[in-house]
Amino acid sequence: MATIGSCSSGSRRLSGQTASFVTVTFSNSYTTGGESLAAKDLTGNPTNARVDAVIPTIRSASAGAVANVAFDYAASKLKAFTATGEVANGTNLSGVTVDLLVFGR
Repeated sequence: MATIGSCSSGSRRLSGQTASFVTVTFSNSYTTGGESLAAKDLTGNPTNARVDAVIPTIRSASAGAVANVAFDYAASKLKAFTATGEVANGTNLSGVTVDLLVFGR
């Protein structure tokens, strides 16, 4: 499972939504389909959390050949991709850190 740690800037309210800055470090055994991320952990809202938009940026990709990441809204998972497709199941991505700008409620 991925490790989620909030950045020091925390969450800010924006017209009924919250903008959160979150740092995610992938696990040492990537699961095909992506790393599960709970909406409550991404938005800082412990009840009735909803993720409306996620803007990911790779901060560090020292492990693996991660070229891109994308958030799967339906499954609430962060997926990692190489230049040719999704990262293989079981790949050690513990050196991959991603910053997320999350808009939600």
